Amino acid sequence: MDGPQKVLVSARSATDGRWEEEGEPGCIPLEKDHSHLVKFTAHDGHYPTVLQELLAIVNAALEGTT
Repeated sequence: MDGPQKVLVSARSATDGRWEEEGEPGCIPLEKDHSHLVKFTAHDGHYPTVLQELLAIVNAALEGTT
């Protein structure tokens, strides 16, 4: 994409209103544009952060089932 960068949606819209709850499961701040947000490479520095959050969500769900 060419052209100047612009904010197209508000933080509330982009995070489903969870932007105030930084650190809560489901809100992981990453410095990526929308096109690259879900694309990880083998050496992506964000992968460990996302993996840790996903494991926390899975563990919380498993604790709720015991």
